[in-house]
Amino acid sequence: MRDLDAFYEALDQVTVASVFWKTQHRVPLSYVRDVSYGQNFLQAMFGVSSVTISPTNGNKIVLSNLNDGSATREAIWKLVLSESPN
Repeated sequence: MRDLDAFYEALDQVTVASVFWKTQHRVPLSYVRDVSYGQNFLQAMFGVSSVTISPTNGNKIVLSNLNDGSATREAIWKLVLSESPN
């Protein structure tokens, strides 16, 4: 698993690209309200899953086909909690 700094960088700036398009989202950790984990039937067959990051603006950032989605979700959520004012 990557270290937490790499997760922070991934969360702060997510770039999604293909041959035809490229999208970049920058979300401060303080704006994240939910981080969820999901796995459909096909993903389960291949041993991958998805993590969805939901910021306060209503958009969603989906990290698809991760090898260890559950651990990724937990690491991102710990970062979110560490940045939240308590």
